[in-house]
This record gives sequence, structure tokens and C-alpha cells, in this order.
Amino acid sequence: MTEPRIVTKEEFKVVGVAKRVQIDSDQAMQLWQGFIKRIGDIKNKLKPNVSYSICKYDPNFSIQDMSEHTQLDIMACVEVDSLDNIPQGMTSKKIPTQKYAVFTTGDRSSAYEYIYGDWAYNSGYELAEADDFECYDESYNPDDPKHCQFDIYIPIK
Repeated sequence: MTEPRIVTKEEFKVVGVAKRVQIDSDQAMQLWQGFIKRIGDIKNKLKPNVSYSICKYDPNFSIQDMSEHTQLDIMACVEVDSLDNIPQGMTSKKIPTQKYAVFTTGDRSSAYEYIYGDWAYNSGYELAEADDFECYDESYNPDDPKHCQFDIYIPIK
């Protein structure tokens, strides 16, 4: 895996659906399928072809304790220009300005193993207590291995 680029992302607002999911289940996929069906309900999207999967920061979470039974709070969402007129059954979140290490990958499992198993300990950066997220742009196609690249944003200090 290549080294990440370091960026500061300005505050942004998102609207979508959120749920606590077990990582070894298909709950995240079901969450996304439900969100995709309702994405048209969000009228004030800033980038219609860009979506996010936000993983809520949990101060009690430890990567060493992670297993197939681990549960995470995730949100499938899109960026919006305001938090007005949130569709029924959806939720909103404001992501504050934050510095991130951004990893581009097509292999989620290997990427997270590298990030939290090697990079976090040897990079010289300290992880920040903030949400991490994945960003999928218009070129992302999970059904095509040549076009399934996405970015993982890891908050750092």
C-alpha cells in the first residue's frame, strides 16, 4: 500500500442513514442498499455522485479487540449544503474541520490491517479522536475490480 497523502478537510455537512452494524454480517450492505433507494429524497446534495461511509468515533474501541463480532456505528450519506429539510427516517451530521491521512485503496480489509496494524504505530502521526470515513466518487464501481478504488480518511493530530 502506498503512503497516504495528508490533508486538512474543512467542515462539511452530511445527510443519510445510520445504524449500528456487526462487521461480519451483511448489515452494512443492507444499510447502503436502503440508502441508495432513498438518495433521491435528499434535495440539497452538493456532490450528487460522491458518497461517504462514516464510522463514528468510539473512545472505548480498540483495534486490538476487533473481531468479526465487533459492532460499529456507521452512516451512509452524501454531503449537503445545509441541514434543513432532512428527509423522514434520515439523520444529519456535521463533520468538523480535521487533518486526515488519506489512503486510496480497492481492498478494504488489507487497507485497514495496514493502517491500524502498521502505519498508525510507525508513521509519526498520532490518531485523533474523531470519526473516520470512506469516500466513494463517481468512478467507484464495486462490481468492477478496475474501478473500485476509494479513499479512507483517518483522523490525525
